[in-house]
Amino acid sequence: MKNIKIISSIILVLCLSLITSTSYAQDSQKKQELGLMVQNTDNFGLIYRFGDENSLWRISSIIGLTYNINRDHTYPGDLNREERRESKYRKYELRFGKEFRVPINDHLKFRYGIDIFGAYSSDETDLDRSPDPSDYYSKYRYFQTGVGFIIGFNLQINEKLA
Repeated sequence: MKNIKIISSIILVLCLSLITSTSYAQDSQKKQELGLMVQNTDNFGLIYRFGDENSLWRISSIIGLTYNINRDHTYPGDLNREERRESKYRKYELRFGKEFRVPINDHLKFRYGIDIFGAYSSDETDLDRSPDPSDYYSKYRYFQTGVGFIIGFNLQINEKLA
């Protein structure tokens, strides 16, 4: 319950700063970006950025799915014994934050900022050892919230591709 109050306070502060930022940046040129994200080669997502040239709000979502089945004959001399392991992993994540860009030259900008995120993931393992009765099954669910930092560079190749 305490975590929910903290998260609600953070979201309220970000929303109020959004209102302040949009009223302050009325004169600058508005910008919208849509991109793809890759995280750990098995988690993919979309990111949407909006704001002015040097200060953008970020909304991103990440989905990760992994499914593996392994069969192994644990005893080479006894082909009747087999081990089968089935693993499933799922992850759903939503991020919201603010990104700032500082021009270094005409084509290169330094990026920094902060994200808050919430994530749900589950990890399920089913181990079947036949004909032994020593089977194993586990399922874990994780709920995570946190703060992420943004640091990097933005290279503009031409007017339409950055």
